[in-house]
Amino acid sequence: MIYSLNEIDAHCKKAARGAGFEWGYAEEIGKAARWLAAFDLPGIAVLAAYLKERDEHPELFCRPDVSNMAHIISRNSGSLCPVLTGAWLCDSAGTDTQASMQFELLYYPLLLVPFLAQIAGSIQQTLTFEYRSTRLQYSDGVLNLDNDADLGCRLWGGYRISWRSSRSRLA
Repeated sequence: MIYSLNEIDAHCKKAARGAGFEWGYAEEIGKAARWLAAFDLPGIAVLAAYLKERDEHPELFCRPDVSNMAHIISRNSGSLCPVLTGAWLCDSAGTDTQASMQFELLYYPLLLVPFLAQIAGSIQQTLTFEYRSTRLQYSDGVLNLDNDADLGCRLWGGYRISWRSSRSRLA
């Protein structure tokens, strides 16, 4: 069965709400799943795994510590939640966006990419996001992906994000 992007958005929003997210976060999750589906990325499968694990172990998914924008870690001993981290980054994008950021122990990094793409558009920069062997570049509505082997990975440390002027467009 093939679902429309609107159906993906609606179902994922309802799933997030059912998993205990407030409506605002649930709406952002629906938009993120829709964005990933539009680029044929496995966002729905990754979201399903994320919601299941978050339901079983909520203590693992922490808010980011915002004291150092260049090196983002969790506030607690757990790992960064991609939704809370993405929402926080979007809220602070216009003021504190660094040329480069490093993330430690981020769960389900693919779920952070739609938030980063939104920031890239708002600050008119090219985004580069690297984790494990995967490298994504996003600029002006174009997504380039190098090696999709680790798109659905669960947890890894040392994610790097960098921004650069979008005057040099992606091919």
